[in-house]
Amino acid sequence: MEITETIFNVTALIKRLKTLSLKYGGAWTFSRIGFTNKITFIQFKNPSSVPDEYIERTNMFLLDYNHGIIGHKGIIKGFTNASIIREDNRTYSAR
Repeated sequence: MEITETIFNVTALIKRLKTLSLKYGGAWTFSRIGFTNKITFIQFKNPSSVPDEYIERTNMFLLDYNHGIIGHKGIIKGFTNASIIREDNRTYSAR
């Protein structure tokens, strides 16, 4: 499921992630549309199903959360260390 809303601050964004994870279940993350306040919230089955690419997408908006965020069961959690390493390794080119 995807829901697009206008969110104006980080506090509202985090509150919405918690609310969506409680109301609809699953793990929720988000993507920001350009340089706007339009946020698309995306639902996944569980935290391990969230693609690693969302680490960077969520970091661009939330400077206080340097490991990305996922809303799950009403709690905000970061991505696992393994997913962070995988995402970091994708940015290196073969030499």
